[in-house]
Amino acid sequence: GTWPFDAKWTLGRQFQAYGLGLVVNNERLAQQGVRCQIEDMFVNGLSLDTFFGGANWDWLPAGVAGNNDGYGSVFLEYKQPRWSIGVPYLINGVSYDYAGGPNYDEEAWGIDVWWNYAGDRNLWFEYAKQEGHAHRHIFRGAQQNANPEAYMAVLELLKGGTISLSGVYTNVEAEYD
Repeated sequence: GTWPFDAKWTLGRQFQAYGLGLVVNNERLAQQGVRCQIEDMFVNGLSLDTFFGGANWDWLPAGVAGNNDGYGSVFLEYKQPRWSIGVPYLINGVSYDYAGGPNYDEEAWGIDVWWNYAGDRNLWFEYAKQEGHAHRHIFRGAQQNANPEAYMAVLELLKGGTISLSGVYTNVEAEYD
């Protein structure tokens, strides 16, 4: 549609994942919400993907009353024919509010890169940094890591008609969820 700008709107239960999914990937639990996807925003190749909705299964509290707050995520990506760079941002993920106590909210951001380096072979890389955790204070644990990080790289080494070989490298700090 063209209101308020040319975008694809999705309302209801859905899945969303940005890049390799270290920052935003809800493939194991669909969420109720509104998603807006805009291609060629302001310039060719710039896209925006946003989701706002319930953090759990529904608009209503699930599990523990009062803990189903809003969920918001954004992915801004600049894509060219053989490469792209994107910034996934989890504004507010799943949260947990303790009665009479502190509130903990998920928050994370990252950098996502794709490169078509040879023919039909690709390299994907994502860096992610967690700024908040839903169920516990992030400083807890032996490492006392306030802002844990994660890295993931996938490299297609061989890609043929009947066989393919990819290498995967990950490095996820203990406190990153």
